[in-house]
Amino acid sequence: MNMRTRTLLGVALAAIAMTACGSDEDGDAGSPDGEWIAVSGVSDGSAVELIEGFAVTIGIDGDQVVGTAACNRYSGQVTTDRGGSFRASDLSWTEIGCESAVLEVERSYLTSLDEFTNYAVSDDVLTLSGSSDEWVFEPSPDGG
Repeated sequence: MNMRTRTLLGVALAAIAMTACGSDEDGDAGSPDGEWIAVSGVSDGSAVELIEGFAVTIGIDGDQVVGTAACNRYSGQVTTDRGGSFRASDLSWTEIGCESAVLEVERSYLTSLDEFTNYAVSDDVLTLSGSSDEWVFEPSPDGG
């Protein structure tokens, strides 16, 4: 192997190594795409007590967002970038009546969903946050 070939091989290997290891260093927030279920929530600075049997879920597929807000189903548009910005828009939801405690969780989540400005994915955990809101999600065990 001549010197030029060794140099080109060394440069190619270095480029491959930097590409494989570079996601955390270049501000890549990971992909939020997938089906997620909330494990904790803070809305307007206060902890939200999630209610067993009334899941808060979010499904993100490109620019589409769908889920359950404890009681009702919702859908809309979402804009994200690999730097971690997040913005839900054009949200709509069903209006089924539920117990007041469940509706309070729903109101808190839908208000937060409209306020989220950032997301991060780390160790199979999705965190959505805004100025005084932060909800933490894990992968949905049933995929939705």
